[in-house]
Amino acid sequence: MDSGASPTSACARTRGSNCAVMTRGRTHRRKRRRREGKRRFLSAWELRTVARSLKGPPREVGIAGARWSVARIHRFLRKRFGIKLSPRYSVRRLRQAKIRIKLTRAREPRLSPRALAELRRALRRPPSAFGLAGDRWSRHRIALLIERRFKRRFTPAYAGRVARRLRGHGLGPSTERRLTLAQAHLLQQMLLGPPPPDHAALTRRDVALLIERRFGVRYHSQSIPALLRRWKITYICSPAPVGDPRPNTEQLNALARALKSPPALSGIAAPRWNQRTIASWLDQHSALRYPIRGLYRRLNRWGVFPNRAAVGGACALTLHQREEVKKVMAAPPRQCGYCARRWSRASVARLILDRFGICYSPASIPHLLRSLGVSLRAVRSVPNARASSPASGAHQLTATDVSHPPRPRLPHPRPASSHLASAGACCSRRVSRRAS
Repeated sequence: MDSGASPTSACARTRGSNCAVMTRGRTHRRKRRRREGKRRFLSAWELRTVARSLKGPPREVGIAGARWSVARIHRFLRKRFGIKLSPRYSVRRLRQAKIRIKLTRAREPRLSPRALAELRRALRRPPSAFGLAGDRWSRHRIALLIERRFKRRFTPAYAGRVARRLRGHGLGPSTERRLTLAQAHLLQQMLLGPPPPDHAALTRRDVALLIERRFGVRYHSQSIPALLRRWKITYICSPAPVGDPRPNTEQLNALARALKSPPALSGIAAPRWNQRTIASWLDQHSALRYPIRGLYRRLNRWGVFPNRAAVGGACALTLHQREEVKKVMAAPPRQCGYCARRWSRASVARLILDRFGICYSPASIPHLLRSLGVSLRAVRSVPNARASSPASGAHQLTATDVSHPPRPRLPHPRPASSHLASAGACCSRRVSRRAS
């Protein structure tokens, strides 16, 4: 009996699950069609209007800009027809409606033939003649020259293409000042002589600085090995140290002692220690420069642990000003001259700016009020009070004490009789189904 009933029940369950999946899929497709049908789009007349508008520049239809983009098309549809769709979806619906949309990229501003001739003459001179650092032209320096002389802002890549189209543009190693034969012999004597007492050998950067200070010729540190091979100077440069220099034991001890006292005693004008003030102290007292970001990780590796609990920005308001803010917020904003029915973050920030000239972000207002023991919360008004003062609104935002938080509202419990009645009805329906 069981062996004969199990295949039938299994088939029934499989058929039922397939039917449920198919029904669920049809339901989702029907809901999606209904949802898409509710999305309002343009009629035939409005589509013809959009096609005529896209043939001209955006400024003719009241949109700022000289060319059409996805964002400007979306702005035009929202302002003209009230279409509230995403920018990309709006353009896709227009293209589905057989409207030809061609989006062109922005082009670089062009130079006149007179400006190009003047630029050709200017590039024959060194960059130092125009107040630019360096002895040779680069794409970045050419872009700066064009911006200063002709009031046209080019990217360095495009400035390089403009310079390559000009004859005598001056790009390349031909304009670089090179060492003479006498200077090369003198450099060989300097490098092959006794090494400096502080370190055994010079790095590439040290050799480049030595050449620039002694002969006035600037070389990049990566071109030093090729320079030495060109002049047949057998000198092996020491590898550059990896990472930033680490403070010694005396400097670390001095830093640990300084972190135990306020920054004002160490000559730092700041109320508390943070990564920026610690980096300033290291730069002033130890001549060591480190990036501000990630300085705490460096201190942990060095065995110096600052008090992170005291790190943070100090309050810009004095104690008297904070007390005054707390007293003012006890009254409605209209009594203080503001056209608001309740206090909000923006209104409190405006109050502080008008009274004390200190600019606070609305997002930081809750932190300030929390330190004052004040919070902004919504209080439901009494029906009688609402009837007596209809202009007050259904909700009123007042300043209350944080020590007495509002009592949370619990959901009204369901009566036990209704619960038993619903349970009995469910049981009766199950029994009737089994009997049938």
